Amino acid sequence: MVTTAYQLFHYKNIAAHLSDVTAVLEVREQDFELTEEVIAKHLPGVAVETVSRERLKDLDGRFDAVVCQTPILPLEFFDSSYVIAQQYSLAKENYQYGVWRAQADLNLMYGDYSVGKVEGFSRAVAVGNPLLDPYFAQPTTRRGWSATERNRILYMPTYGSLSSMQSVLPVLRELDADITIKLHHAETLELDSLPAHISVVGAEDDPCVLLAEHDGVLSDFSGAAFDALYAGVPTVVCGTVDLNSKDLVRLSDSEREQSTLASLAGTWQPDRGAAALLEAFSTAEELQTGDEYEMFRKRFFINPGTAGEACAAQIRELIDTGRSEHFGSDQVRSTVRRYVTSNRQLKGKQPRPAATPAARSQPPSRRAIRRVRQIAARSDRLVRLARRVRRRVRERRQPEIVVNTSASLGAAPASRREAVLRLLTPFLTDGGIELARDNDRVGSDVAALAGDKRKLHRVLMAAAVEHPELMVRVGNQWQLVDTLPLSKLSFHDVTYADWLEIGTTAEHSNYAIGAMGYLTVLFVEHQKERNRYLAQKKVANRVDWTPLFTQTTTQTTGPIRVSGEVIQHAAGPIDVVYTWVDSADANWQRDRARFDAQTANASAANAERFIDRQELRYSLRALELFAPFVRDIYIVTAGQHPEWLAKDHPRVRVVSHREIFPDESMLPTFNSHAIEACLHRIPGLSENFLYFNDDVFVGQEVEASDFFTIAGQAKVRLSPSQYIYQGEPEADAIPTDWAAYNSLQLIAKDFDITFDRRVKHVPLVLKKSVLAEIEQRFPQEIERTRAARFRSVTDIAVPSMFAQYYGMAGGQAVEWPGARNEYVYLDTGRADSLDRFQQILQRPPKFFCLNTTRHTEVDLPTQAQNLAKFFTSAFPDPASWEVP
Repeated sequence: MVTTAYQLFHYKNIAAHLSDVTAVLEVREQDFELTEEVIAKHLPGVAVETVSRERLKDLDGRFDAVVCQTPILPLEFFDSSYVIAQQYSLAKENYQYGVWRAQADLNLMYGDYSVGKVEGFSRAVAVGNPLLDPYFAQPTTRRGWSATERNRILYMPTYGSLSSMQSVLPVLRELDADITIKLHHAETLELDSLPAHISVVGAEDDPCVLLAEHDGVLSDFSGAAFDALYAGVPTVVCGTVDLNSKDLVRLSDSEREQSTLASLAGTWQPDRGAAALLEAFSTAEELQTGDEYEMFRKRFFINPGTAGEACAAQIRELIDTGRSEHFGSDQVRSTVRRYVTSNRQLKGKQPRPAATPAARSQPPSRRAIRRVRQIAARSDRLVRLARRVRRRVRERRQPEIVVNTSASLGAAPASRREAVLRLLTPFLTDGGIELARDNDRVGSDVAALAGDKRKLHRVLMAAAVEHPELMVRVGNQWQLVDTLPLSKLSFHDVTYADWLEIGTTAEHSNYAIGAMGYLTVLFVEHQKERNRYLAQKKVANRVDWTPLFTQTTTQTTGPIRVSGEVIQHAAGPIDVVYTWVDSADANWQRDRARFDAQTANASAANAERFIDRQELRYSLRALELFAPFVRDIYIVTAGQHPEWLAKDHPRVRVVSHREIFPDESMLPTFNSHAIEACLHRIPGLSENFLYFNDDVFVGQEVEASDFFTIAGQAKVRLSPSQYIYQGEPEADAIPTDWAAYNSLQLIAKDFDITFDRRVKHVPLVLKKSVLAEIEQRFPQEIERTRAARFRSVTDIAVPSMFAQYYGMAGGQAVEWPGARNEYVYLDTGRADSLDRFQQILQRPPKFFCLNTTRHTEVDLPTQAQNLAKFFTSAFPDPASWEVP
């Protein structure tokens, strides 16, 4: 397991003696700039994977053994894979020799000194320092420290609060020598404006080469001083202990006093100046002779030149024979595991202690970030909480970019997702990334191989330069954990993610598109043991992507692969049907006046039932925005045509009552029940279709699966609060009560089933074959309903009640439970209707109905004004079928 380039110089000398090796790059929030390409260069032929810090536990059981260098992995408490901790330094003893080593199944230590520090509570063996194997395998002839020629000094400081950089650098600027500063792998310091005699190298430079090329090494509390002495390079140690240093606890007493190396290395402090430093190197050259130096090498190191081979032998032995018996290690191991596990569980339950004055003096944002990091380090559950807090902090720092819907991405969520993919396509092509999608539906999800996360991150960074408005949402496991500008997306974010969502928020008036307009990029992982390509996000439209990444039957368009093997939904093509009336039409008014005398029930002729408040226009706008799966739309009218509707649009057709009524003598009709009893007779209508009243709207993006099961059964949404009265209604009851009663009587008679709840005022899910079967099975009831010009007590409400109950009774439909915030019914005559309009704008439900029935606190003209304001706010952009 690799985190920094420095570790590769240890691991490559071990991996050379092992087979079937995988290098796992652990990606943390701090970017150490280590890439898969760098790893492959050091470990040729070795498989390379990436894993985020938060997902290390996923490695358990995938490998026989995992070799690491820090406490992070051992404290994940693996159960199936052996964990081997390989020592990487002799410095910071309190940290290097901590009780965390008891959690490792084996500790590979540099020498007897290190083994003696931990053997009482952990399984440890001396193997040597593999980092320096190349140095000893090919001995080099060093010039040694020169009193006359210009010397080359390698300065290797530690990092953080123990670093001597700040005090040493001014002296080095004036020193008469060639200086190379090797920065620690965790150092973030940037050195600018250095004189010509000072150069800077990083963790990717080979330590063995650097030691061979220099005449002396200057260090502080870094383990580099031990390595340099072991290699026979004159060494000078410097630095003073800051008692307020946060890293002080990592040092042992001897390290604080720098007594361990006092007899073998020169000592110097910056306040003594440049001349004293050169003199200290001359002294150091003389100290590396005699028995004391040999004792140092034998005490701290073994196996010069063959340490990597010794490490590999111990790894193989552990895998072959298992963990050795060790009472002390087992006791400490179980105690630490129990304590840490309990501590992680209890941290979230403890009351927060009172803040200290010093803490209160810090800005709240800084205190919050510090606290988040502390919490996140202790618990997987709290890691997710910490990232959500971080997302809130980021959102407050830089609000999400908002783009007007008139921009090129468009207004419909599916169109925006497709536009995002078009924006990314040239960058994907240039970056050599191939995405896959399981169908060519506009705006559908795409998938990328998890092994291509590094390449995809580079592609997205390139795209962010040209499209700074793009945002990204990071998803892990079951939830979104971060939202940030695409330009701020780190490789750690991508490594941690199971999926990404990329797009921009759009606003026009009160209409807003947020996450619905973001393109989803799923990460697909190759599971070798099953040879399957599975989405890391387990709740996705498609989880198994194997056909797209293994078969040659895919179609390729640019960097997008589309499978010939598509997950089929049994519903097939789905059409939508509306019924509509223009009550302002003079011919319709004349016909209605001619037949008014036939009305037996006063409510059947209520004026509100026929008023056109432009609901159809805006319901269709919502349909185009949020239902991209719909094939064709049919509007059933009394020979009328909305003035705002284009007459030649390929997807919208106006159907006259005369086309669907089997007996024209029943026309004209003013009975919606009668019209609805003929809907399945629309020429060209799909088998599965949705029926909308014009006062029903879609407020969020919907898919075929919102209405049909995968087997093609219709989903019926029954109201949890609207009950059907049992028994025969009163003589003056409203027609819908009679229609419900008549429907239930037929169901009870034929199926011996009683339904007691009404169907919600949502898009009604219907099957043409079921409606035809009803017509054949109950011809008299259907005929009587069609013949009633106005609603009557003998009607049955075919699509809104009877077909729903009949489908459930016969197995062609299923009752579908409602989801939270899925549906709102708003009576526009209520006194609080304005407040409820605002609630719908702020948090649109999936479906909503705007009707006027029982409430009259708001008069009809005012209702029309309120509706007009709501419609233009909620759906401001004309649909493609509207007359310009």
